[in-house]
Amino acid sequence: MPEGPETRRMADSISSTIKKKPIISAKFLYPTIQTLNSVKSIAIDDVLSKGKSIIIRLDTGQSIITHNQLYGKWTVNLLKTKITHNRKLRIEFTTEKKVARLWSATDIVLLKSDEEHKHHYIKNLGPDILSESTHEKDIISRLNSKLFYKKNLGGLLLNQNFVAGLGNYLRSEILFFSGLLPSTRPNELNYLQLKKISKAIK
Repeated sequence: MPEGPETRRMADSISSTIKKKPIISAKFLYPTIQTLNSVKSIAIDDVLSKGKSIIIRLDTGQSIITHNQLYGKWTVNLLKTKITHNRKLRIEFTTEKKVARLWSATDIVLLKSDEEHKHHYIKNLGPDILSESTHEKDIISRLNSKLFYKKNLGGLLLNQNFVAGLGNYLRSEILFFSGLLPSTRPNELNYLQLKKISKAIK
Protein backbone atom coordinates (compact mmCIF):
# COMPACT_ATOMS: atom_id res chain seq x y z
CA MET A 1 0.00 0.00 0.00
CA PRO A 2 1.38 3.44 -0.89
CA GLU A 3 2.32 5.49 2.16
CA GLY A 4 2.08 9.25 2.65
CA PRO A 5 5.05 10.30 0.49
CA GLU A 6 4.00 8.10 -2.45
CA THR A 7 0.43 9.36 -2.17
CA ARG A 8 1.63 12.98 -2.13
CA ARG A 9 3.74 12.42 -5.26
CA MET A 10 0.73 10.76 -6.87
CA ALA A 11 -1.46 13.76 -6.01
CA ASP A 12 1.17 16.16 -7.37
CA SER A 13 1.32 14.23 -10.64
CA ILE A 14 -2.47 14.18 -11.02
CA SER A 15 -2.63 17.88 -10.10
CA SER A 16 -0.11 18.94 -12.72
CA THR A 17 -2.16 17.04 -15.31
CA ILE A 18 -5.74 18.11 -14.56
CA LYS A 19 -5.88 21.00 -12.07
CA LYS A 20 -7.16 24.15 -13.79
CA LYS A 21 -6.66 22.42 -17.17
CA PRO A 22 -9.38 21.99 -19.81
CA ILE A 23 -10.87 18.52 -19.39
CA ILE A 24 -11.75 17.16 -22.84
CA SER A 25 -13.59 14.15 -21.47
CA ALA A 26 -14.21 12.44 -18.16
CA LYS A 27 -15.45 8.97 -17.24
CA PHE A 28 -16.79 7.91 -13.86
CA LEU A 29 -17.30 4.16 -13.94
CA TYR A 30 -17.62 3.23 -10.27
CA PRO A 31 -21.20 3.12 -8.88
CA THR A 32 -20.58 5.67 -6.10
CA ILE A 33 -19.59 8.41 -8.56
CA GLN A 34 -21.60 7.62 -11.70
CA THR A 35 -23.90 10.62 -11.12
CA LEU A 36 -21.00 12.78 -12.32
CA ASN A 37 -21.44 11.39 -15.83
CA SER A 38 -24.47 13.67 -16.19
CA VAL A 39 -22.37 16.80 -15.56
CA LYS A 40 -21.88 18.50 -18.93
CA SER A 41 -18.41 19.89 -18.25
CA ILE A 42 -15.96 18.92 -15.54
CA ALA A 43 -13.37 21.32 -14.12
CA ILE A 44 -10.84 20.53 -11.39
CA ASP A 45 -10.22 23.19 -8.77
CA ASP A 46 -7.66 21.29 -6.71
CA VAL A 47 -5.96 17.94 -6.15
CA LEU A 48 -4.35 17.09 -2.82
CA SER A 49 -3.53 14.23 -0.50
CA LYS A 50 -4.45 13.62 3.12
CA GLY A 51 -2.71 10.68 4.71
CA LYS A 52 -3.06 7.92 2.14
CA SER A 53 -6.11 9.38 0.36
CA ILE A 54 -6.39 11.51 -2.77
CA ILE A 55 -8.92 14.35 -2.87
CA ILE A 56 -10.05 15.83 -6.21
CA ARG A 57 -12.11 18.99 -5.75
CA LEU A 58 -14.47 19.79 -8.59
CA ASP A 59 -15.82 23.23 -9.49
CA THR A 60 -19.29 21.88 -8.67
CA GLY A 61 -18.47 22.10 -4.96
CA GLN A 62 -18.03 18.34 -4.76
CA SER A 63 -14.97 16.25 -3.94
CA ILE A 64 -13.99 12.80 -5.14
CA ILE A 65 -12.07 11.06 -2.36
CA THR A 66 -10.18 7.88 -3.21
CA HIS A 67 -8.11 5.49 -1.14
CA ASN A 68 -5.95 3.00 -3.03
CA GLN A 69 -5.91 0.35 -0.31
CA LEU A 70 -3.90 -2.61 -1.67
CA TYR A 71 -5.06 -2.73 -5.28
CA GLY A 72 -5.94 0.77 -6.46
CA LYS A 73 -3.56 2.78 -8.60
CA TRP A 74 -3.57 6.21 -10.24
CA THR A 75 -1.62 6.60 -13.49
CA VAL A 76 -0.80 9.61 -15.64
CA ASN A 77 0.08 8.89 -19.27
CA LEU A 78 0.47 10.61 -22.61
CA LEU A 79 -2.54 10.15 -24.89
CA LYS A 80 -0.62 7.80 -27.18
CA THR A 81 0.47 5.47 -24.36
CA LYS A 82 -0.93 1.98 -24.82
CA ILE A 83 -2.43 0.27 -21.78
CA THR A 84 -0.97 -3.22 -21.38
CA HIS A 85 -2.58 -4.36 -18.13
CA ASN A 86 -6.08 -5.64 -17.40
CA ARG A 87 -6.94 -3.52 -14.36
CA LYS A 88 -10.49 -2.19 -14.09
CA LEU A 89 -10.87 1.48 -14.96
CA ARG A 90 -12.69 3.55 -12.32
CA ILE A 91 -12.05 7.19 -13.26
CA GLU A 92 -10.56 8.85 -16.34
CA PHE A 93 -9.74 12.51 -16.98
CA THR A 94 -8.52 13.32 -20.48
CA THR A 95 -6.77 16.59 -21.30
CA GLU A 96 -5.22 17.81 -24.54
CA LYS A 97 -1.97 15.91 -23.94
CA LYS A 98 -2.41 13.50 -21.04
CA VAL A 99 -4.79 11.11 -19.31
CA ALA A 100 -5.13 10.62 -15.54
CA ARG A 101 -6.77 7.34 -14.60
CA LEU A 102 -7.71 5.49 -11.44
CA TRP A 103 -7.59 1.71 -11.67
CA SER A 104 -9.05 -1.08 -9.53
CA ALA A 105 -9.78 0.99 -6.41
CA THR A 106 -12.98 0.21 -4.51
CA ASP A 107 -12.91 2.98 -1.90
CA ILE A 108 -14.25 5.92 -3.93
CA VAL A 109 -16.59 8.45 -2.35
CA LEU A 110 -18.29 11.61 -3.64
CA LEU A 111 -18.99 14.29 -1.03
CA LYS A 112 -19.67 18.00 -0.88
CA SER A 113 -16.28 19.68 -0.54
CA ASP A 114 -17.26 21.33 2.72
CA GLU A 115 -18.07 17.89 4.14
CA GLU A 116 -14.73 16.21 3.38
CA HIS A 117 -14.08 16.01 7.11
CA LYS A 118 -17.00 13.57 7.40
CA HIS A 119 -15.35 10.99 5.14
CA HIS A 120 -15.02 7.63 6.91
CA TYR A 121 -11.21 7.62 6.54
CA ILE A 122 -10.40 11.33 6.80
CA LYS A 123 -12.47 11.95 9.94
CA ASN A 124 -10.23 9.59 11.93
CA LEU A 125 -6.89 10.94 10.71
CA GLY A 126 -4.33 12.50 12.99
CA PRO A 127 -2.14 15.39 11.76
CA ASP A 128 -0.80 14.80 8.25
CA ILE A 129 2.93 14.23 8.65
CA LEU A 130 3.60 15.92 5.28
CA SER A 131 1.68 19.07 6.18
CA GLU A 132 3.77 22.17 6.80
CA SER A 133 1.55 22.88 9.80
CA THR A 134 2.60 19.64 11.53
CA HIS A 135 5.71 20.29 13.66
CA GLU A 136 7.94 18.15 15.87
CA LYS A 137 6.43 19.76 18.98
CA ASP A 138 2.99 18.55 17.85
CA ILE A 139 4.32 15.01 17.56
CA ILE A 140 5.89 15.17 21.03
CA SER A 141 2.56 16.36 22.39
CA ARG A 142 0.76 13.42 20.81
CA LEU A 143 3.37 10.95 22.09
CA ASN A 144 2.76 12.28 25.60
CA SER A 145 -1.03 12.27 25.33
CA LYS A 146 -3.13 9.82 27.35
CA LEU A 147 -4.46 8.38 24.11
CA PHE A 148 -1.04 7.21 22.91
CA TYR A 149 1.63 7.31 25.64
CA LYS A 150 1.14 3.66 26.71
CA LYS A 151 1.00 2.23 23.17
CA ASN A 152 4.02 0.37 21.81
CA LEU A 153 5.77 2.26 19.04
CA GLY A 154 5.55 -0.64 16.61
CA GLY A 155 1.77 -0.35 16.52
CA LEU A 156 1.53 3.37 17.18
CA LEU A 157 3.55 4.34 14.11
CA LEU A 158 0.99 2.54 11.92
CA ASN A 159 -1.97 4.17 13.67
CA GLN A 160 -3.33 6.82 11.28
CA ASN A 161 -5.11 8.49 14.19
CA PHE A 162 -1.70 9.19 15.75
CA VAL A 163 -0.20 10.76 12.65
CA ALA A 164 -1.41 10.26 9.09
CA GLY A 165 0.78 9.03 6.26
CA LEU A 166 3.10 6.52 7.94
CA GLY A 167 3.31 2.84 7.07
CA ASN A 168 5.50 -0.24 7.34
CA TYR A 169 8.72 0.92 5.70
CA LEU A 170 8.58 4.36 7.31
CA ARG A 171 7.98 2.76 10.72
CA SER A 172 11.13 0.68 10.24
CA GLU A 173 13.18 3.72 9.23
CA ILE A 174 11.90 5.81 12.15
CA LEU A 175 12.69 3.14 14.74
CA PHE A 176 16.13 2.50 13.22
CA PHE A 177 17.18 6.15 13.23
CA SER A 178 15.72 6.62 16.71
CA GLY A 179 17.58 3.56 18.04
CA LEU A 180 14.38 2.23 19.59
CA LEU A 181 12.66 -1.16 19.72
CA PRO A 182 9.08 -1.50 18.43
CA SER A 183 8.02 -2.74 21.88
CA THR A 184 9.05 0.57 23.50
CA ARG A 185 6.27 2.87 24.74
CA PRO A 186 6.38 6.68 24.66
CA ASN A 187 6.02 6.86 28.47
CA GLU A 188 9.34 4.98 28.75
CA LEU A 189 11.25 7.66 26.83
CA ASN A 190 13.13 10.62 28.24
CA TYR A 191 12.82 14.05 26.66
CA LEU A 192 15.87 13.65 24.40
CA GLN A 193 14.51 10.35 23.09
CA LEU A 194 11.11 11.94 22.49
CA LYS A 195 12.78 14.74 20.53
CA LYS A 196 14.82 12.25 18.51
CA ILE A 197 11.88 10.10 17.49
CA SER A 198 9.70 13.15 16.77
CA LYS A 199 12.39 14.47 14.45
CA ALA A 200 12.67 11.06 12.77
CA ILE A 201 8.88 10.91 12.30
CA LYS A 202 8.76 14.39 10.76
